[in-house]
Amino acid sequence: DAAQNVCYFGDPDLRMYVPSTDYSDANHWEKEDTEPLRYNKDTAMNGHMPFGATGYPNEKEPKTFIGEYLIVLLAIAVIVVLLGAVVLFNRKKK
Repeated sequence: DAAQNVCYFGDPDLRMYVPSTDYSDANHWEKEDTEPLRYNKDTAMNGHMPFGATGYPNEKEPKTFIGEYLIVLLAIAVIVVLLGAVVLFNRKKK
């Protein structure tokens, strides 16, 4: 069931319910299935690094002051240019 979190704590008598499998003594882990992983620094399981991550490809870098406020700075610059154009247009009219 995807809506539950279940821990089996290594009890050999616990059996997971699988709808397509009949309950029997055959649907359990064998000792060979539970052998530990051999160390390999590049081992990844669905994006998880059991031996520690060596790189972070999706790491977010902190933004600089200009990068963080670039839109605000551009908006202020556009407003200043438009105000300057309006002032010059009004002076030429007079």
